[in-house]
Amino acid sequence: MNSLVFYAGPFKLNEFGAVSVITNNIFTNYNEKNIDCSIIGFGIHNSFSKEKYNFNHYDILPLYLRSTIFYRILRKIAIKYSNILFQRLRIYSEQKMIIIADKIAAKIVKNILEKDNNIDSVIGLSSMSLSVGITTKKYGKNFIIHSQWCHPSTQNSLVREGYNECFYNKPYNSKTKILRQNLEYDLADYIWCPSKFVENSLLKVNIPSNKLFVSYLGIDVKHFFANSIVTNEQYFTILFVGNICIQKGIHILFNAVKKLETTKRIKIILNGNPDHEASKLIDKFLFDQRNYNIEIEVSFGDPRRFLSKSSVFVLPSLHDAFGIVVLEAMAAGLPVIVSDNVGASELIKHKKNGYIFPSGNSSLLTYYLQTLLDDSKSRTSMGEQSKKIAIHFDVKKTSSNIHDNLP
Repeated sequence: MNSLVFYAGPFKLNEFGAVSVITNNIFTNYNEKNIDCSIIGFGIHNSFSKEKYNFNHYDILPLYLRSTIFYRILRKIAIKYSNILFQRLRIYSEQKMIIIADKIAAKIVKNILEKDNNIDSVIGLSSMSLSVGITTKKYGKNFIIHSQWCHPSTQNSLVREGYNECFYNKPYNSKTKILRQNLEYDLADYIWCPSKFVENSLLKVNIPSNKLFVSYLGIDVKHFFANSIVTNEQYFTILFVGNICIQKGIHILFNAVKKLETTKRIKIILNGNPDHEASKLIDKFLFDQRNYNIEIEVSFGDPRRFLSKSSVFVLPSLHDAFGIVVLEAMAAGLPVIVSDNVGASELIKHKKNGYIFPSGNSSLLTYYLQTLLDDSKSRTSMGEQSKKIAIHFDVKKTSSNIHDNLP
């Protein structure tokens, strides 16, 4: 490969989370001066300075903000009100903003491809890069999709069950988003799946296997490594990191914790931003458990400040294509419990560094939590195993593997 272009979608490149991780995984090993790669997104990725990397950064945020004023106003109005009508308005406005960002990025891709014949491939995020893909194919270059989710049919089926269980209406699915996602799959030369879980969902709808490759994401392990986990024998602290919502299985976690038997105080740290339904579930859980030794802390931002204070990490998602937060918790030395619908479960050694339970099975989640609650030695030994596994998924290693899979 000579060089490539990556369109990171309408996300801030330096924001802590998936997009920053994907960017690091693509570009970490591109440190040769003669490789001329391009990153398109919001802001400039500060990990890749001109002194070390010969990268072209294209910040589309200023133009995007000017072009989306009307839709951003609609979105704010829709967020303020939570009924079905306004939910559809929010999704409509968000899709319009994604399409605008994609069209802006496509114009930049066109200019890059016209100036540089050494470009081999353009990578885009699924459901956000259709115009980028069309432009890429016009110039005869490889178009690669990073599939952030399972196929829509799989994702919708898995999430619907959770909303039904909580007696909430399933979120409205944008037909535009699903159409764009399927058109991208058809257009793509290759689809980068972050887990076998995602790959299997695409195989089920007859996407050709020769289009698909699995490459796990990695992290800079040393950024999460903790010399020791602070233990407080009076507290059993459960850490959850991510968007706090039904899709991430927050209701499953609450159902499991209710059934724990202990004299210790239990603390649940929810490191993320709760949506409307999750906020109601949190309030109900706290009201129902008001006479028990259970407390909840909700806080968003960098999860590293919580990792060393926690007893166990839990991600009980109904659907999670990968879940980089699982790997981060492992690098910090925590035992991890995840559902089998979390792509990162493929990195876990069941009963060695954590547990994998069938998605939605809160009783089994209770059993695994109770096991770790009662046995601090197991928590310590599992945490040590987590660190040993995480080392194999340092970003330098995973980045090399991704390059080996790219055309």
